[in-house]
Amino acid sequence: MGVRRLVRVMGVRRLVRVMGVRRLVWVMGVRRLVRVMGVRRLVRVMGVRRPDGIGTVTVEERDRFEEIKERLRVLLENQITHFRYCFPFGRPEGALKATLSLLERVLMKDIVTPVPQEEVKDVIRRCLEQAALVNYQRLSEYAKLEENVGRLVTPAKKLEDNIRLSELVIEVLQQNEEHHAEAFAWWSDLMVEHAETFLCLYAVDMDAALEVQPPDSWDSFPLFQLLNDFLRVDYNLCNGKFHKHLQDMYAPLVVRYVDLMESSIAQSIYRGFERESWEPVKYVPTL
Repeated sequence: MGVRRLVRVMGVRRLVRVMGVRRLVWVMGVRRLVRVMGVRRLVRVMGVRRPDGIGTVTVEERDRFEEIKERLRVLLENQITHFRYCFPFGRPEGALKATLSLLERVLMKDIVTPVPQEEVKDVIRRCLEQAALVNYQRLSEYAKLEENVGRLVTPAKKLEDNIRLSELVIEVLQQNEEHHAEAFAWWSDLMVEHAETFLCLYAVDMDAALEVQPPDSWDSFPLFQLLNDFLRVDYNLCNGKFHKHLQDMYAPLVVRYVDLMESSIAQSIYRGFERESWEPVKYVPTL
């Protein structure tokens, strides 16, 4: 089959794709390739690289590139949103960090101009906000809180479920810090926001469990101790939004507990005094 007929049957683009540019040039020779295809057609298909590094592409190729670029951006953002499940326990090692770096390059307008850091930060912030919702929804499903929907649940059972959920919440935050914090080192403040958002979602279930507890019951104190012990040793979350909310929720309960303990101790002392009797002791001289 002659070269002209081969080009006419397969098409130039398909021929270049099958054989490769170098092999096609080696087989046909540059002069013969130019004579068969024509200069304009050859430039349009293969492109021309100028000394400044800028190449020529067709409108169709540009649109195809933008389509692939957009699909890649969506894929990368989805992986960052599901970072706990796409990169479990930080594996493969360095993959999450490479994904963040690739996203930054995909957001670039061209190969020369770097994307503004605020723009990258906004994209990652949006991904981590969505990640907090995804992580908490899956955690709630794992804790099987939905099993209680439509059934009469006692306050004690609701508190027990919430304490179990709080243990899982703490475990997730500790895993994020241990396995994923290094990849987000450049955006550590966004990981703090992610943790606060995650805790705020949990706060809704925590408040619902505390609201149904009897006013004079101290059974919820273990929940406060569990969460407070975790938050007070975390530099970023200590006295944060959720920590202050936790303190505000328990402050009236603690004040009431202290008042009742004070009143109970005072009554015990008074009753003890009332049962005591004062009798003079006879003095017996010793020899």
